[in-house]
Amino acid sequence: MRKLAGCDLNDSPVGLAAYIEKFSVWTDPEFRNLEDGGLERLTAQVPTGTASFPNEIMHTPQASAQKKYTNIVSFHFMPRGGHFAALEEPELLAEDILQFVGIVEKGQLWEKKKE
Repeated sequence: MRKLAGCDLNDSPVGLAAYIEKFSVWTDPEFRNLEDGGLERLTAQVPTGTASFPNEIMHTPQASAQKKYTNIVSFHFMPRGGHFAALEEPELLAEDILQFVGIVEKGQLWEKKKE
């Protein structure tokens, strides 16, 4: 019987962390010797959206986020909510996600027309 990794990783935070570290270690074997597996050195170049909720446990300034996520297309400070925004403010979060997807989709449609 074939087993899906996603189901297993959903139940095990330690398993998920190990799985994520593999992306880093397999990207560059030198990362194997680093304490964080090189995860702090990887940048994300895909379109990224951020919603910053005022009652979040920790906040990352946009300038700091841009060092790791080099293609931030949406960065919003939300009027209310915290760490569990999907439960606390589902409408706000859904609106933010939908506008982010809209920006990304428009960009992809433009790229297709350009070719």
